[in-house]
Amino acid sequence: TPSDLVVSLVVFGSSSSADFSSDPYSVNSVTFFGSSTTTTFAFTPVLDDQVESDETLTFAINLGPNYAVSTSSGSATLTITDATPTVSIAVSPTSIDEGSASVVFFTVSLSVVQTADLSVNLSLGGTATESSDFTLSGYSSTFIIPANTGLAFFFIDTLADNLVEGAETVVVTVESGSNYVVDASAGSTTFTINDITPTVSIAVSPSSQVEAGGPVTFTLTRDVGTPSGLVVNLATSGSASAADFESNPLSLTPVTFSGSDLTTTFTITPVVDALSESDETLTFTISTGSNYAVSSSSESATLTITDLVPQVGIEYEIPGGSVAEGSGPVTITVSRSFATDVEAIVNLDRSGSATVDEDFTLSGITTDPSTSITIPANQISATFTLTPLRDNKVDGDQTVIFTINTGSIINKRAPSTSATLTITDTTPVISIAINSASRLEGGGSVTFTITRTGDTTSDLDVLIDLAGSATFGVDYTSTLSQFGSNTVTILSGFSSTDFTVTPSTDSFTSETTETVIATISPSVSYAVGSPSSQTLSITNDASGAGDPHMVGFHGQRFDLIGRPGKTYNILSDPLLQVNTLLGMQKTSDHSYIGGPVMMQMAFLTSNHTVLVNAGGYFVDDLGFVSVDGMFLNRGTSVLFKDDKLSVSFSDFSSSAKDLGLIGDNDKVVAKAKITLEGLYEFTVFFIQNHHSPYHPEIESTSKYYRRFLDFNASLLDHDRRPHGVLGQTA
Repeated sequence: TPSDLVVSLVVFGSSSSADFSSDPYSVNSVTFFGSSTTTTFAFTPVLDDQVESDETLTFAINLGPNYAVSTSSGSATLTITDATPTVSIAVSPTSIDEGSASVVFFTVSLSVVQTADLSVNLSLGGTATESSDFTLSGYSSTFIIPANTGLAFFFIDTLADNLVEGAETVVVTVESGSNYVVDASAGSTTFTINDITPTVSIAVSPSSQVEAGGPVTFTLTRDVGTPSGLVVNLATSGSASAADFESNPLSLTPVTFSGSDLTTTFTITPVVDALSESDETLTFTISTGSNYAVSSSSESATLTITDLVPQVGIEYEIPGGSVAEGSGPVTITVSRSFATDVEAIVNLDRSGSATVDEDFTLSGITTDPSTSITIPANQISATFTLTPLRDNKVDGDQTVIFTINTGSIINKRAPSTSATLTITDTTPVISIAINSASRLEGGGSVTFTITRTGDTTSDLDVLIDLAGSATFGVDYTSTLSQFGSNTVTILSGFSSTDFTVTPSTDSFTSETTETVIATISPSVSYAVGSPSSQTLSITNDASGAGDPHMVGFHGQRFDLIGRPGKTYNILSDPLLQVNTLLGMQKTSDHSYIGGPVMMQMAFLTSNHTVLVNAGGYFVDDLGFVSVDGMFLNRGTSVLFKDDKLSVSFSDFSSSAKDLGLIGDNDKVVAKAKITLEGLYEFTVFFIQNHHSPYHPEIESTSKYYRRFLDFNASLLDHDRRPHGVLGQTA
């Protein structure tokens, strides 16, 4: 219709305004607006806490002047069904051991979430007792499920009571109420508290022990622990008595498990008595108790005590087990583990490297290799003595060994079934050493060292015989007083002393090498060791012919004879002077290594000086070439136009013999070439020979060398007639 249409309504039914969110019974008409063919209105049923039948709400159209009422749809009815919740209960977990710390909770649930708190009636049942078997938290017989949650919880804690009582239950049941329905299948739940009563067993280790053999341990074990510990009663039986132990076994019961420990132990210690008796026993049996069960297979443990037979040992009553020859008596004790009322005859076997009556004497037993000693009745030991003898022989340390030989009434006792005494040899051994076996005349002193072994608490006089081809006071002097027999003293607190021999310089240049021989003479105060003699060779200071070597202007090989420390002119020319310094390598005590050699060469022109140095005996002392004080690196050369002088320095490897130089073991390791253009050419060879004689101050290096120079010379201007040693070869 073009205009609004108002339709009159009638409202009725079994519901009330409280069943809806807004009052439907206040609506009595509706309006169609304009030409609309439909209009609507709405109401929302609300939840109440009443258990009730279904309810209805009906709207009917009243007759009106400007509309007709449908004969088939003149009214409409809403049926509101009841939403009463169903209540159920469950528990998780369904069982635990008593006293467990596990969390256990009961859940009370609604089938329909309520908009208001809901009170549910609960009841407790079962075989467990509240406060003694369990406690509850959050529980109430009128249990509230909060609005809009649909469920709520309460909790149970189990208690350990140490009673043998089997499993117990807690049953919680949902009772009926006016505003809910009890779930037919889950209206009750059962929680089981498992009994943890332990089963106790007993064992012993060792199960057999000799008298005085040490503690024996009894161990009680339970299969489960309890929070508050456990006390177990024991009964004792057996043939042993309290006197057989350090403490009365009856005082050891009852025993207690601490806290939740699964084991507990106690010990007993059998003691020795003076009785000869059969084996004895002690048995501990677990008595029944209200809070534990007894193992059916290990309810008792038995210790067997075996009778102790006396055991015997032997020992020297000295620290360290050794004594010096010639010292006082040594006491040897043979003892048994306990005294009895009968004597014990202990058989002894004697062995070792020492000889009776030569290295030692015995008192208190016979000197036979197999002998015996008697421990008197009611005594625990017997003694005898051994006295070491001084034999003044160097025969080394010697031993005396006594070993117990098992007898009829004794047993050996480890570890002292034998005793070893070492008689140390105290005879000093004298030896002689020399710091250099050869010396040039005037070359300085040579030291001879006399050394003793052993005790240094007193002075010791040593006889030295001085001999040899050299003449005392003429060819040498010495801190000894004379040729022949001399005495040197090693002072108290020292193990050695020295004397020196100093070769003298004479005017004889052609005499042969002479010797000084120092020899240790025997004495009752010491033994002569090795080496017992040392020889010093005194060589003439002009010796050394055949070294150094040089090759002349026409290929001839020449040997230069000279004195160490002297400088010789090799070549003399107005344009070139060549000099060489001879030397002998020495150690710090002035002993020489080999014969005279060329150690340095100097080449002097009008404006320049070239110095060639052979180096020393240490591994890193390799020698050098310098020009006017500036060192040349190997592999380099220089040229001076003013004097027409060229100098080169390079590595070179060859045997000296291959170059026409003498020396089977000599090796050329470098060379220098000095050339005066058109006049002279010198090739200087750096020679190295590994040296083997002993030299103390360079012994610490892995190698040392005898190093020196040799040279070849070439005359480029054959009309020149130079002077000097080399000039004689022109």
